[in-house]
Parts: sequence; C-alpha cells; structure tokens
Amino acid sequence: MEKRLFLAVILSMAVLMIWQVLFPPIPMEEPVGPMPPKLAATPSPGTDAKSPFQPSPKPSQARPPVPMGIPMESDVEERVVTIDTPLYRARVTNRGACLLSLRLKNYRLHPDTPELVEMIPQPDGIAKYLEEEYSETDRAQKLSLLPSEVKKMWRPLAVRITGTEEGLEQNQIVFSLEAPSDASLFRLDGGEDVVLTFSHLDSTGLRQTKRVTFYADSYLQKVELDFTNDGDGPLLITPEMVVTEGYRAAGIPHSTRYNVASAVYGAVAKRYSLTLPDPGQRQRESVTGLQWAAMEDLYFFTGLLPRSPAGTVIAEQTVMGLPRILIQFDPLQIQPGMSAEMAVDAYLGPKEYDGLVEIGSDVDRIIDYGMFRILALPAIAILKFLNGIVHSFGFAIIILTLLLKVVTYPLNMAQYSSMNKMKLLAPELEKIKAKYKDAKDPQRYNQEMMQLYKVHGVNPAASCLPMFVQMPIFLALYSGLLYSIDLRQAPFLYIPDLSNPDPYFISPLLMGVSMLAQQRLSPSPADQSQATMMKVLPIVFTGIFLFAPAGLVIYWLMNNVLSIAQQYWMQKTGKA
Repeated sequence: MEKRLFLAVILSMAVLMIWQVLFPPIPMEEPVGPMPPKLAATPSPGTDAKSPFQPSPKPSQARPPVPMGIPMESDVEERVVTIDTPLYRARVTNRGACLLSLRLKNYRLHPDTPELVEMIPQPDGIAKYLEEEYSETDRAQKLSLLPSEVKKMWRPLAVRITGTEEGLEQNQIVFSLEAPSDASLFRLDGGEDVVLTFSHLDSTGLRQTKRVTFYADSYLQKVELDFTNDGDGPLLITPEMVVTEGYRAAGIPHSTRYNVASAVYGAVAKRYSLTLPDPGQRQRESVTGLQWAAMEDLYFFTGLLPRSPAGTVIAEQTVMGLPRILIQFDPLQIQPGMSAEMAVDAYLGPKEYDGLVEIGSDVDRIIDYGMFRILALPAIAILKFLNGIVHSFGFAIIILTLLLKVVTYPLNMAQYSSMNKMKLLAPELEKIKAKYKDAKDPQRYNQEMMQLYKVHGVNPAASCLPMFVQMPIFLALYSGLLYSIDLRQAPFLYIPDLSNPDPYFISPLLMGVSMLAQQRLSPSPADQSQATMMKVLPIVFTGIFLFAPAGLVIYWLMNNVLSIAQQYWMQKTGKA
C-alpha cells in the first residue's frame, strides 16, 4: 500500500511537469457561479474623487452647436512625438491619439543583442509572425493585406466609440495635439512628467479630449478622457479603449514552449482567462468589478486599469490572425452643453512584482504563481536577497535549495529511516504476499502486513508523509522560478540565460544521472511493475527538463544531489 502511495506521489509530480510542457503557462481560472460583488471605481491619482460620469455644465465660452454632417478639424497635420525616459522610449502619434512604439530600455530582446523589447507590434514583426504561423497559401494572402491592415491597426490608448458617425474609425482620425512645446522629443528625468492633450470635434457635435500623462519613473501612463456634447441634441455613446492589437514586436511570441501570449483580466483579486474568437468575430465578457485587462506573456504585459466604471472585456481576432483586446466603459448619455469624464491607467512593461504591488488594483495577480502563491512570494524574496549577496541567481538558487534541505531535514530523515526499515522487511512481505495475496485473499494479506509493521515498529505512512509536506514547497519554488522576471537573461557559468533551456543540455542530463543515483540508494519496490516504472522515471524527467528553463533544472539537480548526500551520510552513520 505504502509503495503504491509513494509511486502515486512520484507519478503525480511527473504529470504536473508534463502538463507544464504540453499546456504551457495558460493556467487561468474560469469564472464559476455568480460573479464577485462590484467594486467602487477608484479615482486616478490627482483627479477629483467625484463620479467620473457626473455631467457638468459647459463653460460659457463653449462653441455653438455644430451642424450635423460637417466634419470638423480635418486640416490637422499628423505629428509624432517621442517620450524618452530612463525606463522606456515611446513614440506617440496624433493619428488615433495612440502609441506607435514603446521600447523598454532595461530589457533586451536577447542577451547577446542590443535590440530592446518592443511592447507594440511592428510591421516587420507581424510579417515574421505570419511566416511562422501560417501555411504558404494563407501566408501569401495575409502578407498581401499587411500594408493596408497595418494602417488600420488599433494601437494602445486608442478609443473606439459606438453611437457616433466617426466613432468606429477613431484610429484614422488626426487629433489636434497640444504639448508643452513644438518639440518632437521630450526627455524626462527624476520625478518629471509630461502631458500630451489630444482633442477632436466630430460631425455629431461630440468633442473628445484625451490627456495622457507620461512619467519618468513609472511604466504607467495616466489617461483622462472628456466627452463634451457641443451639438444641439442628446448623445448616447459607449466608449471602448484598446488594450492592444497583436502583442509585442513579433505579433505573438513563441520563443519557447514556456512563453506563450494570452489574454487575461482581473476582477476582485482573481485572474481569469479570455478566449479569443474566430477571425472576424467579437466576444464580449461581462465582468463585475473589473480591475484590469491585459495581453501577457511570461515576463511582460500590456494592460489597462480602468479608474471609471467598465463592465465588459472584448476580444476580437483580426483578419491577420492577431488578437485585439478592448475594455468597454458603461454607456454615457450626454445632453447638449454637458460633458462626462472618465479615467484609465495604461501599463506597458515588465512583470516586476514590487512595482505592480505599488500600482494597486491587484494587478500583481497577473503574475500567476498558482495555488501556492503564499509560499512562492517569500521564496522569490529570499532568492532576490541571496542574489544581492552573491550577485548570481544561479548560486542563489543553489543556496536556497540548501536552506530548504536544512529546514526539511527532520522530514527527510524520517522518510529515509522508514524506507530503510521497509527494505529490511521486504523478504517477510514477499512471503506474506505469496501466501495470501497470490492466493486471492487480499483482506488477510492486508491484516498480516499491518501486523508485521506493528511488530517491527514501522509506520507505512512515514515514508510518504514527508513528500506531501514538501510537495507544496517544491511546486511553489517551481512556479516562482518559472514566472520570476529576475531570472530572465540572468547568466550562470556557461548558461547565458537561466529563464531559457540549457543550450548544451548539460544540466538536464546531469539531473537524469542524479535521479538514477538516487534510485540506487533507495529500496526497490517489491512489485516488479512498480520497479520498472521507477526505472523509467529518470528518462521521462530528463526528457521533460531538456527544454525547461535552466533555473528550474539547476534547482532540481541540486535538490537531487543534496538528497543523495544526505541519504548516503545517513546510511553510513547508521542514522537511517
């Protein structure tokens, strides 16, 4: 019984590892049952705490009503402004009042190249994505559409409005742009910020004003929207704001099986998935208490954090096969001479846990540490502390593994002691098995086996209980190492990047050898089929770890090495 339990634990761990490989990380919760209670909207920093939808009278100098059907402000020239901060370099256009590009200065695309991580899809990256993802016929068709489709792309910060004549073509409108000066480049240092104000008056009399604040020391942009009715009749509009169309420089990156882009959103401190529809289709997800919506991969995300009531997340897929994610605000009815305001924060950057906690809205939940999050967070904090001392995440992983072995030493000692006692009883168990189990008397077999354990003072659960206690620790550290951006492009010895597989497969092969050595020191299962399965496990695990992030492999390898050393010492000293 105890060996079957032991084998079940081992196989369960193997299944978890294989699941990570076959279904890499899209482990998001689906809403079940009634949705959580709706949260009150949180005003954006520096804004009035009054309801953002409270209409307010227009100043006396407001324009007179605009005749219907007359396009306004169509003579505005297109202008591109560059915002340069210590964290990123962004290009902003007044065509669609949106972001054209945002490159992260502290994150390179690859460790051996100077190219920076680009958060907004670019034409060359989309073309590369199409070449990799589609058959020759589909690829040729989509590439022929690429120039025209790129011009129509909905980029981050763009607003789409239902209920107005031009609302669904906002990405083509050239807004008036007001900046601190006519300069095309604004450099920000220290605690500086810059505000760009976009405005447009359409033929229905709807005047839009969008104020975007960029900060020198944050990946967050504060967006304030003002909708004013300069017409002579009431307006009913439903604003939608674009999270992104496509994702990152290559559309959807597939650099490794562990790094897959996905659409997610957060509501009341929980994380949910958003399934993409078929091309040309539109999927709406009604959400109570929406806190954020994003397109993410393992280490970065592009997201929106509504500070005004927004109850719907929208997913679309373009004819190019790119995802388009939007959030929809509650409908607004604006009487002539009145206005309504709303606010939203945009984030394009890395999954840096401490920075996300400071932002609030539980956006740190986008880092999916899983069910053992409460253990993963302190493990990563200790790992970062150790790295601050030894200046190497590889050595920090080794030290952390050693510390965990020290903490779990009593459990391991109990496990090895029980396993060795079981080994001594193996001949007696074989006799009982031959006498009763093979004679098809399983009840008598179990009674005799438990009596044998009682006589020799053996607790069958003692060899498996430590594994149940240690498994949450292992899984927490596993997810912590997998999702921590600190390991991205962190070198160790000959390995250039601990977040990517070992380029020479040395560490996973050593890990497989260590599992074989560990088995040689452990008692073999009495059942021949179980013994055969145990012999196969090192091969299975080696195959799994060949393409796993090197940081995970180093942890598993060192855990095996320390277990071998501990087991060998206990056998030699008679502690077991």
